[in-house]
Amino acid sequence: MLANPAALSTLALWPLLILFCATEISSYFLWRRKARRIADEEGRFTPTRGHRRLRLAYELLTTVALLCMFFSFSTQISFIFAGVFVVIVALQGLLAGLRYLLRRTGWSTEVNRLVTQLLSFLVAFAVIGGVTWGAIRLIQDEPWRETYTWQGDEYDVHPIDLPLTLADLTGQPYEHISREQLETRTFFLSRQSCKETVGQPQKQLTWNYEVTDIRRPWLRDTVVRDYLENTGDTFTIPSRQIKFTIDWDWVPEEDPGAWGADAAYRKVYIDKQNGHRNPVNTYLLFYGDRIVELDLPQKLTDIQRATVGERLGIHI
Repeated sequence: MLANPAALSTLALWPLLILFCATEISSYFLWRRKARRIADEEGRFTPTRGHRRLRLAYELLTTVALLCMFFSFSTQISFIFAGVFVVIVALQGLLAGLRYLLRRTGWSTEVNRLVTQLLSFLVAFAVIGGVTWGAIRLIQDEPWRETYTWQGDEYDVHPIDLPLTLADLTGQPYEHISREQLETRTFFLSRQSCKETVGQPQKQLTWNYEVTDIRRPWLRDTVVRDYLENTGDTFTIPSRQIKFTIDWDWVPEEDPGAWGADAAYRKVYIDKQNGHRNPVNTYLLFYGDRIVELDLPQKLTDIQRATVGERLGIHI
């Protein structure tokens, strides 16, 4: 949540939006009761009263939240946001121009309102549908990436650079590589998620890691505790109405110094039936205000662990 600018913006805006809507609705019913009484007693209309300051505050915070999201995502996603914003502004301008044209050509207010409302609905539907379709296509296809197919899998023609690669760990060059990277940043945390897939004749190797920097030192204890205490994954199969939990835990490594870390943990899965604890090659490393979580294809040697600390233990 703290590393996700979209989630934080939504969390900040929802309470204000609820307050804004509740104020408008309650004000309407209060005005309606007063207006009916005055109309019956004095025969005159009671003017309505808006909430200009509240509306301006909501619009200002919405703008700030959108700007924070814009500058928190990667370059490609930021361009998508900018494109959506330009399209929305252009469509709003077209609607305003249409309303003005209908007034100038003598159409009645009722026709003007009906046409405007209908087109506004269609425009909103088109924008939301277009953004959803475009986002799905970009996530699935990533048109800015040039790829080729080898043994039925896609790999990058020009793989992007990552702070740590499998070649750095093994010292071996790889011909078929696919890499992904996602960066997000908020006032509280910054996060870099990396994934690499290496194609080999025998089998395909995939591994990933996540580097989180705590930008506010007073949050460190809370974030560390969240990593260490929130263990266990719950899965649901809706079609069969089955819900089950896989229990796991972090076990301290005997020698965190091999990683060059302040503390190091390894993930172990817990077998409920016999109580066995099965370790896997997933590690959690702490370097000051930096947290590194790695999901590795195999257990590392001490030299490889030192390489991880050299590459990821310092600020990227």
